[in-house]
Amino acid sequence: YGSQAQWSECCSDDQNCCSNGCSYFGCKDEVEKEDTCGYLAGEWVGHDQWTSHFCPGLCVANVEMSVEDVGGDNALFIMTEHPSSSCRCEDGSCSCGTKELTRIGSCSNGMISMTRELSDNDEEPEPKEPCTGVVSSETLFIQCGDSSEKYNKDLIN
Repeated sequence: YGSQAQWSECCSDDQNCCSNGCSYFGCKDEVEKEDTCGYLAGEWVGHDQWTSHFCPGLCVANVEMSVEDVGGDNALFIMTEHPSSSCRCEDGSCSCGTKELTRIGSCSNGMISMTRELSDNDEEPEPKEPCTGVVSSETLFIQCGDSSEKYNKDLIN
């Protein structure tokens, strides 16, 4: 694959089709360089998507997340994903939900790296799974293992 026409067949509806692949945030060669980490602090709404180990297929939850800029310099953040019972799995026979989850992350030039921390109902910490992400003025995308999360800025709060 190399041309935009060839990539258009594999990009999802909410992605941009670029000459070098699919992107949620525009094409590299078309986007001006800007440190977008200043947009990260605040309230975000979106969805968390993962392959369940208990229910067959893909599960999706509507989620809200609060991001706090710890140092005031847009570099170190605490991200808290709030619990959600608004969740469904593909086969429909399982119930699902998300727990409160706190991550510590850093941001540089719009690129995020973070560790997964405790959720509010865990007695023991889950293994710290490295996560990566990218932020723009209106969109936040996070990838942790087989889980992907896409958020939009919550303009109501």
